[in-house]
Amino acid sequence: MNSTSSVLVVNTSSIIGWEVEAYIGPISVHMVAGTNIFSDLFAGFSDIFGGRSESYGRQLSRLYDDAVEQLRRRARAAGANAVLGLTIDFDEISGQGKSMFMLNAIGTAVRARRTEAAVTAAAQPGAPLPFDQMEVLIRRNRLLSDIRNNTLVNSDEVWEFGTEHAVAEMADFALGAFLGLDALSDSPQTMERAVRFFNAIDPEVARDRLYLMLRHTSSPRSAVLREAIVQIIVRLHLVDYRRISAALEYPEAVARKEALRLLKGHPGMYQERDLDEAVQLREVILRTFPPRWTPTTRRGLLGGEKPAFACPCGGVADEDATHCPKCHLDTYGFARSEFPRDEAVRLITDRIAVLQEIYASS
Repeated sequence: MNSTSSVLVVNTSSIIGWEVEAYIGPISVHMVAGTNIFSDLFAGFSDIFGGRSESYGRQLSRLYDDAVEQLRRRARAAGANAVLGLTIDFDEISGQGKSMFMLNAIGTAVRARRTEAAVTAAAQPGAPLPFDQMEVLIRRNRLLSDIRNNTLVNSDEVWEFGTEHAVAEMADFALGAFLGLDALSDSPQTMERAVRFFNAIDPEVARDRLYLMLRHTSSPRSAVLREAIVQIIVRLHLVDYRRISAALEYPEAVARKEALRLLKGHPGMYQERDLDEAVQLREVILRTFPPRWTPTTRRGLLGGEKPAFACPCGGVADEDATHCPKCHLDTYGFARSEFPRDEAVRLITDRIAVLQEIYASS
């Protein structure tokens, strides 16, 4: 499935049944083509007598389709899943005996989600039920039955239907797909499918499942799943300081460390309550990952004693060392390949400072 196929492009300022969560900004595509692409020779007498040239029509349609596809790609790269207010203009540029056609396509990239009301409105008790909605509900019931019986098949059709109709019950199935991978890079398609799916369902449901599954450790491929969850949360701006604080209380050490990596991302929108939650999160980080090294001394090469640190593993690190030479962990228990605890503290502290500027007086 094309990774841009789920990016909606419309010429209206809104989409029925969808709610805009964030306006990313205007995007545009500009294309220039020579008039020879219109195969004037084959346009024939229909142009001479004012008729419609099928050759012109086909080429214009092709340019239009190419422009829309480029808009989709740029929107996807910017983190959007829809483009609103599409306008396309054609202009002719002439000079020195040559003519060129210029196409300008402009729209507004947004992140939007399908509202629950749009999914269920046609199925309200007593309301008329269109035949096409009947077919949707039948397929949905079959999908839910397959989920309960653990017989759901990983296919393009399943992903497309579950995403288009925001079947939230498919969340665990979507995450379980990563447990079949040896590395996240093995299937970029799985990541794109999951991102589109979790962007379609209710954000609170998405957060609940993603943060809960962050503590998954029962499979040899759990690390792949946790890495995917972090990327999904960051890409969809589902960062929640309260949930990160709760995740730092998980008994699984790997889950606690993964939770810190979520600070690479942001919530979709900051609010006044985020100040208190950010301050609390910083306190939880400091409490969860305190320094483990204790001051000691070690004999120098030329004799005498010099300051050092004793690691709980039994190793001794020099005063200027960042990691223990024996266990290769820093004073907070992090390996070089892991997201540093100090970086997490710095990120949350910077955000607290900005939130205080905005909200502290209120």
